[in-house]
Amino acid sequence: GDHRDLHSFPTRRSSDLCTAPDGRTLLLHSLPYGKERKDVTVFVSFDEGRTWPLHRTIVPYSSAYSSLCQLPDGTIGLYVEEDAANGVDYSMVFYNFTLDWLLGATDE
Repeated sequence: GDHRDLHSFPTRRSSDLCTAPDGRTLLLHSLPYGKERKDVTVFVSFDEGRTWPLHRTIVPYSSAYSSLCQLPDGTIGLYVEEDAANGVDYSMVFYNFTLDWLLGATDE
């Protein structure tokens, strides 16, 4: 299970609001998973940040600073600092994915 201290997670003010197709408001937050600069993961809260039960790693190697947004078409944009060569040469990369993919409804 996930043993991260939930008190160290962001509050609503520092997370990104997202609206699901069914009208639910979700909070999303991206950060490296663990104590190292790697495995940037998007965490999802369904209860205004009280709990973060769902997460999905987006960049499974050296990565750090990131920012999320919901685009006009409803998909999620993630702008992240990453380096596939493990810390040698970081660059900024944009990822785009659907809420269904993030929530595990599809693997595409």
